[in-house]
Amino acid sequence: MISEENILELIGKEMKSILNSDNAFNGYSFCITNETQYEKDEELKNQKKMIFIVIKYYPATLNFGQIIMPIQLDVISEANKIDIAKRLLYAFAETYNLEFNDDYTIKQYFQSPSVLSNFNEIGTTYRSLMTMRGTLQISENSNLIKSISLVNGNQNTPLGFITSNVSFDVQLETQSLYNQDNITKSWARVGTLVLNFSIYLTNDSFCNKLLYIMAKDSVNAPDGIATLFKLKVLFKNEIEITQDFRLANATLQQNMGELPVINLTFTL
Repeated sequence: MISEENILELIGKEMKSILNSDNAFNGYSFCITNETQYEKDEELKNQKKMIFIVIKYYPATLNFGQIIMPIQLDVISEANKIDIAKRLLYAFAETYNLEFNDDYTIKQYFQSPSVLSNFNEIGTTYRSLMTMRGTLQISENSNLIKSISLVNGNQNTPLGFITSNVSFDVQLETQSLYNQDNITKSWARVGTLVLNFSIYLTNDSFCNKLLYIMAKDSVNAPDGIATLFKLKVLFKNEIEITQDFRLANATLQQNMGELPVINLTFTL
């Protein structure tokens, strides 16, 4: 079972990764604790390049197979300014929003941070108080789709899907034996694998290839509707489906104020 200590360790690890990825954070550090662990430390709070992070846990919703846990990060900025703490929180939210942890048991959702107050006298300095809310979707036994990738030789390019669906239909042939009072048996003849997922329409080689096919561009998509896409569907338990798919349907949707989304259906 995932505990509050596991969540504390996860967020601390991710914050440290952000801190180490940008030279603007050189010389700065942070102290992260649960709300029940936070203690006053005169020596610690007088360190001008120290950022304090406290995780607050709200009542969780217990569903079948998963836990939805709202959390809040209360942050006390570095001394006498707010730039570094704000940069750290924004970078954290942008990096880990909608992302899973390493073993795909926790999916994270974060809002952008906000400033609650400034000029709070702490120790011998003034600091700002910031907050950022998030939600953790915890599911330890679900076998979800980890990734859908475009395979080109030894290179796998992840396609950041929004929704996904895999269906496998089998055509059965049932023959009745006349003059016999018995239950008929069916024989499996043909199986059809269909992969459906939606992605944001971006200016990259995969999306552009789809548009070239739709535009009948014989230069950039010489095989036209017969173009093969080698796609790899990887599940959490490492089972994978890797096949050469053909595009069966593409539906582009664009609404005012939203990014364009293209819904794709591939089949063998």
